[in-house]
Amino acid sequence: MANEDYTLIEFPANLYETRLDQIDWFMDRKEVRLSQNKILPENQVDIGIDSLNINGPSYVSKHADQDSLNFIAPVAIFNYQFKKIRADEVPFIEVGDSYIFPSGGDVEILERALMSPLRMAKVMANNTSRYYNLYNADLEIDSRNYFHGSAMCDYIDENGSIYPFLLSSVDVSDALETRGTGMVEDEDGFMLSPYMEYMGEISLNAENPLFTFSGGVRLPHACDIDRQWMKFETRINPDSIIIPVERNMQNYALNTISASPMVARDSTHIYPAFLSARKGPYDKNMITPQGYLIYDKQKEYYEIGGEAKLLDMESQGNYLRLNNLKLSYRLSPQLLNRLKLRKAIVSFSARKLYTLTRYTGQDPAIGQDASNPFWIGVDYANTPPPKMFTLSIAVGF
Repeated sequence: MANEDYTLIEFPANLYETRLDQIDWFMDRKEVRLSQNKILPENQVDIGIDSLNINGPSYVSKHADQDSLNFIAPVAIFNYQFKKIRADEVPFIEVGDSYIFPSGGDVEILERALMSPLRMAKVMANNTSRYYNLYNADLEIDSRNYFHGSAMCDYIDENGSIYPFLLSSVDVSDALETRGTGMVEDEDGFMLSPYMEYMGEISLNAENPLFTFSGGVRLPHACDIDRQWMKFETRINPDSIIIPVERNMQNYALNTISASPMVARDSTHIYPAFLSARKGPYDKNMITPQGYLIYDKQKEYYEIGGEAKLLDMESQGNYLRLNNLKLSYRLSPQLLNRLKLRKAIVSFSARKLYTLTRYTGQDPAIGQDASNPFWIGVDYANTPPPKMFTLSIAVGF
């Protein structure tokens, strides 16, 4: 029993020290039990979590490379045969900008200040904003400013659905900020929202509340068109998902994909594509969208456009018009023989057939000067050009 408030206790083999007032010696086990009877203000720990409000002696590393790594332990056992400190009821260890919570409060210090790896620990990052709570963490603590390992993390979508994923790498940057990186695969069924699937890399920085996604997004629609993973990289707010769309759109394998009506190489048919592969390598886009991909829950459809256009569909911006369409059909040889014809072609053409726009006037391109982009969307009571349909038959005898 120490006679003062505390006594300095040193562990030369472990390169640790502590100050406390109670030592119980168990000679048969070659162990001493270390604790503090008297409640001391300097031993009080409070990080705003009631269950971790604790009073106990601090154990401090004296290793030159560990930057005074320390932790609180109300009780510890020192085995002087194996030169091992086993600390119990450790509430947390502060490393870098994070709090690390050992599973069961158990921490073990071996010779040369080596801390045994922590299994199934928890991490709160960072210690001020507390944006992230990692769990099932397997960690090695190297110093007061650095740890590394792996941990589980949760992504929570706008509806509160939880998608757990593994951060295969978690550590502390040179700026003393906790960071982590992990991967999710197609078979993991990871969803950014009920309207967007995701596969690829997910990373976090404890200073920012939003995950960074670098991978592919795919749309879980039931339409009869090809579905591809569109490659992108951005931070994502689950409550307002906005995916950047590059002009040269690619899938996760870096192949070209499209979001446009597609014209086949022979120009005889048009087919839809929306984050889809081309049916033929020489098929052409009718438009080249870029900007951002969103899902409008009220209107129940996906949109791609510039930021201003998505906010106000009547603002200056792109619109899609199916202006000229021509379909031709060449009669088969069998039918030509029956009709006693050498050749026959039936053609149908249309002009000004369809305009895809949110403009509420008669026509977005009939301003005073339609060649001037500043007049697009200004009607001035002009009459739009009429739709025209033509049917023709060419025969040879």
